[in-house]
Amino acid sequence: MHFLFVPIVLTLFSYLCISLGLVPYTYHAVEWTTPIFLSGYISTQSINGSILQLFNLTLGTLCYIPFVRIAENISDSRMEKNLKKVYDLFKQYEERGMVLSLISRQDDIGGISRFLTANLEEDLRNGKISLYYQPQVSYEGNVTGVEALLRWKNNSNDYIYPPLIIALADEARLIDKLGNWILETACRNLKEMNNSGISDMTVSVNVSAAQFDNIHFAESLKEIIDRYEINPGNLKIEITEQLTLSNGSKIVDQIASIKKLGVRLAMDDFGMGHSSLTYLREYDFDTIKLDGSLIRDIASKNSCRNIISSIVSLGKSLHYSVVAEYVENEEQRNILHELGCDNYQGYLYSMPLPCDEVIDYILKMNSEDTSLC
Repeated sequence: MHFLFVPIVLTLFSYLCISLGLVPYTYHAVEWTTPIFLSGYISTQSINGSILQLFNLTLGTLCYIPFVRIAENISDSRMEKNLKKVYDLFKQYEERGMVLSLISRQDDIGGISRFLTANLEEDLRNGKISLYYQPQVSYEGNVTGVEALLRWKNNSNDYIYPPLIIALADEARLIDKLGNWILETACRNLKEMNNSGISDMTVSVNVSAAQFDNIHFAESLKEIIDRYEINPGNLKIEITEQLTLSNGSKIVDQIASIKKLGVRLAMDDFGMGHSSLTYLREYDFDTIKLDGSLIRDIASKNSCRNIISSIVSLGKSLHYSVVAEYVENEEQRNILHELGCDNYQGYLYSMPLPCDEVIDYILKMNSEDTSLC
């Protein structure tokens, strides 16, 4: 409608100005390639012709602005709906432990997935992806480590669900590039923490199954560690129970190579029931991170408390530490403390923070802890 409305308004206004004698009649034909404002002056032999063009240009722009905003809102709404379709389908498969192909689909979900993948590759190249860090805090209030968490805003103000980013990168064969960027950024930020006076701090980085399948993973990891001259013992690689199952014997050699570098190893989301406890002995983990579902239900289900108590007791005998994720309130922390778990990660202490902010947080928390001693 606006394509008809705006030209009609401008034509009527121009006719009115000529009728009232504000702008002379056109006396000279002008080539269509003649620049605006100059053409108005040549055709009317008056500066008023150029002024009329300027006014029409301004009026037309003002008329189009509301329609442009409406179109943008419609586009954003459509994008939001399509993203929700992708999220909902992806999470359904994720909850079942199933792999979902997104990019190859010939529907709205496939279209938005390909769009996201193209933007991901461009933003990775242009440095528009970031890492945030969530502190891991002891019962005494001392920050003992941080977990690196991927953060990416597409064209909206909302962050894209990190597991979805990894899935898209994996399917588009960008996972090695993205994984190397994450490891390098985490090591560079660890060096920044060291330079800020934080010497005994562990940075945990999640590694995907596809990265573990790369036979050059340990070699690339060593190159990054050497480049930033960090203590390998301050870097912790996190893998999931599902990865230990899917890779079978392959993971043994990969873990041995990583441990040989002096890098620590953590099992994430432990307690989901996918694997045997014997993995803890076979793979020589340094840390076990309790599955979030155990923490969420810890106050209401005795079974969750019993499982956590067993894992903590086993940890003492096998010499690994236990970290509870998704700790959101003091009740959960106090129950965990009673069960012997004294390391926590969650919103009770802090949301994920950019590197500079987490450095300030660590310095503040640890200085307060020292002052209490």
